Amino acid sequence: MKIISNFNNLTKYNSSLDKKTNLSKNNSCYINNSISSLDSYYNASNIKLFSKGIGFSASKSIYFEDFEYLQELANDMSCELNTMITPNQLKSVMGKEEFLDILPDMKEENFCAYHDEIDSSNKIKRILNQKNIEKGIYKVDLHSHTRFSDGAGDVSQILENITQYANSLHEKTGEKFIFSITDHDGINGSKEALKLIAENPEKYENIRFVPGIELSFAHETDNPDTPIAVSELLAHCINPYSEKTNKFINQLLSNRKDMIYDTTSDLSSNIKDVKFDANEINYHFINIPQGLYAYSLHYRISNYAQIKQMVTQVANQTNKNPEVLYQELLSKWEKPQYQRTPEEFKTFLKNNNIDTSKLNLSRTDIDTICKKHYPKSQNNKIISSSERTFDEIINFFSNDNKTVLGFAHPAFLTRNYIEPEKALINFVKNSNGLIKTVEKYHQSYHIPIQKGIISKDLVDKTNESTEQLNLINIGGHDNHAPFIIPKQ
Repeated sequence: MKIISNFNNLTKYNSSLDKKTNLSKNNSCYINNSISSLDSYYNASNIKLFSKGIGFSASKSIYFEDFEYLQELANDMSCELNTMITPNQLKSVMGKEEFLDILPDMKEENFCAYHDEIDSSNKIKRILNQKNIEKGIYKVDLHSHTRFSDGAGDVSQILENITQYANSLHEKTGEKFIFSITDHDGINGSKEALKLIAENPEKYENIRFVPGIELSFAHETDNPDTPIAVSELLAHCINPYSEKTNKFINQLLSNRKDMIYDTTSDLSSNIKDVKFDANEINYHFINIPQGLYAYSLHYRISNYAQIKQMVTQVANQTNKNPEVLYQELLSKWEKPQYQRTPEEFKTFLKNNNIDTSKLNLSRTDIDTICKKHYPKSQNNKIISSSERTFDEIINFFSNDNKTVLGFAHPAFLTRNYIEPEKALINFVKNSNGLIKTVEKYHQSYHIPIQKGIISKDLVDKTNESTEQLNLINIGGHDNHAPFIIPKQ
């Protein structure tokens, strides 16, 4: 821990960023480094400082690297939002130094407010952990999603929900609630949260907000049944307003959009008895732009193509227009986009009294064309336009000393391997020291276990393996609802 003192009243942070901004007064981006800003930041960061014997009122000791992070963040926000943002306005934001200092002390119960199960009527039932909620034991959630990817909640809605709980937690325990938005391959959720926090910092003073993202990547496995898989990493303490980060994200989204249209064009050129339209994919399988943030989109396009040929079969059998019938059926189908498979569509048709006895669920010619656009391996190297590789993510963060990388729900990664422990060791080794956390306390394994997607034994063995890697155990609910803290 370092002591900060003797700051100039106003410092220009980075002249190289002048071209990014249109600030009307001086056409430059400035940040406020006044000692009062440091005081405010410091007082917001005192989750564990007392236990370490640090008297913050007297010493002015803070997480020095984190204040540098807030300086950069405030500067980049000022440039993009065209308004002055100071570190003082971001006093509720947690940086890497504090993150790595606080999180090792957390236990599984600190990440648990509820879990979901499938009840006897095949509906999802939420089981609350009343003790953890009422006694303030639940105090961290580092994995959540918003409408900016595949979540159902607006950022403002989620922040409001979090704030109410955080205020209650602080009143009971004196601690602040640590919370992160980690949308799939996108930063707009974290951007919006930071903007709201900067607009009203006092409202969010009992939150320690961690800007984050969940990053998907394609990789080879040792399993011949699934030679290439797509898994995910969590990145915490990112700067979503940096020009570099925005370019990194936008390039992937552009690539995914191109892949959708390239695959559709390829299908249209080679399959003449079925009409394919990229707009149909957009409307019923991938809502652009939000839908571009979902990983493994190539599977959704394949599902769309096979379902479209199924509709064409039904239309031919019933003397109907296939385009009109497609819109009619897909508009009635209430299945979430990521669950729309040929098998599920056949069940839907049966439930609507449509004869499926002669229905072909999959055509080889369509499957072959779609697979041309899947991630593939050439000379032991992943080739993919719609997914990053592990190495690409590591290279991007290689010169970033402010972000924390880790495994998201690791059992979903290890399920693809015959020797999962060896795979985890190799990923950590190849991360060049950047992977520091693992979501051992992932709170949404229950339903995948019930559905047989993974086993409890796999989860337990994966967690045992990660213990050998000396990573920091973190967790979250992987929330997709309009609220993080369950309504009671």
